[in-house]
Amino acid sequence: MINISLSKSRLTSLLFFLLFTIAASGQETSPQTASAEAVQKLREFTQLYFERRGIPGLSFALSQDGNTLFSEVRGYADIENQVSVQTGSLFRIASISKLITSVAVLKLVQDGAVNLDEDIKKYLPYLNKLNGRVTLRNILNHTSGLRGYRHGEFNSTKKYWTTKELMDYLKDDTLEYRPGTKYLYSTLAYNYAVAAIEAATGKTFNQILKEKIFLPLQMSSTHLDEQEKILPLRARGYIKNDYRELQNAQLADLSIKYPGGGMISTSGDLLKFGNALINGSLLSSAWLDTLTKISKLSDGTPLQYGLGISVDTDPQGRKIISHSGGGTGFVSLLQMYPAEKLVSVHLLNIVDRNSGSPARDLSKIFLGDSVIVPLKPTADTLMQVYLVSGIQEALKTYSFIKQTPSLQFNPDREEFKQFGYDLIKISRIPDAIAVFNEMLRDDPQNKSAYIGLGDAYSKDGNTGLAVKNYRQALRLDPANKYVQSRLSVLEKKK
Repeated sequence: MINISLSKSRLTSLLFFLLFTIAASGQETSPQTASAEAVQKLREFTQLYFERRGIPGLSFALSQDGNTLFSEVRGYADIENQVSVQTGSLFRIASISKLITSVAVLKLVQDGAVNLDEDIKKYLPYLNKLNGRVTLRNILNHTSGLRGYRHGEFNSTKKYWTTKELMDYLKDDTLEYRPGTKYLYSTLAYNYAVAAIEAATGKTFNQILKEKIFLPLQMSSTHLDEQEKILPLRARGYIKNDYRELQNAQLADLSIKYPGGGMISTSGDLLKFGNALINGSLLSSAWLDTLTKISKLSDGTPLQYGLGISVDTDPQGRKIISHSGGGTGFVSLLQMYPAEKLVSVHLLNIVDRNSGSPARDLSKIFLGDSVIVPLKPTADTLMQVYLVSGIQEALKTYSFIKQTPSLQFNPDREEFKQFGYDLIKISRIPDAIAVFNEMLRDDPQNKSAYIGLGDAYSKDGNTGLAVKNYRQALRLDPANKYVQSRLSVLEKKK
């Protein structure tokens, strides 16, 4: 291993690069001035987010009252071919597809083509093994009882050419619980909704989307992500491996989940959709209320979900409706503040624990709320040092970070713990143990450190020391179910 020692001056330079805090001004100014100041802050946020979060490529946008106030891109849509992200770059939007599908269904309900509360077997009589009454409403709010993914389905590479072909694969499934009694997020369930509306209208899902949404809103860059088609400006997706290195996301054909997670779009098209949704041009006020009304289970338990849309309020009491998405190599969010007529979008071509939720931050900055720009993650920085210089230099780096408050960097202990677990993932068990022991030197009552030691020794096959550390963790947190479960398994082996 190459031994490169990080000097204090080099570390200082590195850490200053990592640090920046941006707070949107809460001072009252004229709307025009406030917008100009906010847009400048959005640009600063976007650049710092891109530099420090290790994002290959991004597309951000924000609008108010239907006017696009901010739209910027950064990075590469395709790293290997050095293709930059453009405003027209096509990103997979994953589960934002559910919201688009739900709106299409509601427009057909509004037209009288289907009934939101009718048993879907009325439209799909071949579902004779479906042991319960499932409605379109149940499907859209994830209370249908229909299953989620099975092994290999999330990144399936099989091509389903028609909805009928896909339903031939799904039609023998039975319900996992009585509809309406539980919430189980199910992307595959949305295929049943599409099969129903296709049967009721005699049109394909693609035709329905174009007729009801894409053509009226001029969303010319939003499509089903048909992998076989040549689509200019299609971005590639990425992930980070266990060494925290960037790599291509695995291949996946999204035809198994077009309605629930298989569309591609641009930030500009999603702004159009979001604006049309909250300004009444896509759905009437009454139908928007139906879409965004909090769903409840049969026992009255409320969900933070309507029909294909999340419903929440921010700390200031402002209503937010949104949908996020995370798929093979891509992360997305469409967020709307109906009362403020504000829409924000982020599209990222990476799935990673450090991506955060920048579209939410864009809205907060514009609305005058304080936002701390995410810094370069400590765990990733420590892994970079470790891979070059080993565990002792990584520990010295962390110690220096902790002892230098003038850098305005507050190292999260969870980040240091994450570094320990990253070492477990790459089977560097002695070094992971060193990290968790360092946590105990800082805080002898740190239950997370004992759990980490238990996990490390367990993976190393040292049952005795694993049990000893899990017991210490349980002493500090007697109700910890994870530790109870691990002890139950290991003590049977002794």
